Amino acid sequence: MKRAFNYKYIVLMLLLLGTSIATAQDGLNSIPVSETFSENGSYKIKSIAFDNTPGNIDGVSYVYDGDQLMYQIPRSFDMLLDNSTRIVLSNDGKIVVYYHNKKYRPEKEFDNVVVYKEGLLFGSFTTEQYAACSNKENDCTVLYNNYDAVIDYKRSDYGKADYKKVLRSMDEDEEWLHNKMLVIKDNIIYTVSGQKKISVFHTDDLVLEKNVDFEKLYPFIKDFPSPKTVILNVPKTRMTIDQFTEKKSGETLNRLLEKRYNLKSVSKNDKNAAKEFQLYNISMSGYMTRFGFLELTSLNIDAKFNKEDLVKYIDDINFDPAT
Repeated sequence: MKRAFNYKYIVLMLLLLGTSIATAQDGLNSIPVSETFSENGSYKIKSIAFDNTPGNIDGVSYVYDGDQLMYQIPRSFDMLLDNSTRIVLSNDGKIVVYYHNKKYRPEKEFDNVVVYKEGLLFGSFTTEQYAACSNKENDCTVLYNNYDAVIDYKRSDYGKADYKKVLRSMDEDEEWLHNKMLVIKDNIIYTVSGQKKISVFHTDDLVLEKNVDFEKLYPFIKDFPSPKTVILNVPKTRMTIDQFTEKKSGETLNRLLEKRYNLKSVSKNDKNAAKEFQLYNISMSGYMTRFGFLELTSLNIDAKFNKEDLVKYIDDINFDPAT
């Protein structure tokens, strides 16, 4: 019987050019990407999720000094339109502070406030630690969120392609809280909790003050800006290994693997392959960067193959990013 390897390979390819404004982090055919600028406008963090499930941290985030990449963080930061998330980048680009009203998993990376310093997890806070309230109390969230109460869903055409936010009539401070439950000035972050108390976080020395009275501090901070964030909608393309072309040779990945292992590649959809060949399976998934490198997120192979060797081989291939 002839020998072959059977591939099952779906790759998520992020096309980072030609993006457009999105209305929400949803939809099966798009990937959420956000860009947030530092207060001084000199630095930017671009966060890319590998899927569109809220609470997911699978992804990558890049911090730029102008157009120059400084470092990357091996996770994504969800930016949801319901005002339950915010991200702040310090004025030197070294500190990233991410706020999320929900905690999806027990690990520190999923805490309600996480602090990264030069790409590494530096510290984290639960809501109770950051906002000085108990999760047994009503409205104990790190960010004040009146989204459902103030959005006129019908007039906004919520959920439609031409969605445009329309607010109901409300008090001045409620409108301010809807737009600015988090503001920043001189590297100091002011957040209003669900219980309408203010926490003050100094990104220079990472000192936290909490449980400050809203009415007392509101006149001082009301004209401070919120971080500038743009949420992008990036088309999602799924491809298989016979569609990825090495830039230098022009050969597809399945042909390269054929030569490396002296095996014929056959699709998992080839029903006759099992009759004709002895099959060895390779199943992997990942994403291609804009520089043409394939970064694997999962790899399952038969014992015939050396996993470490295969990962190194794929890591070294420079694919044509125009794919």
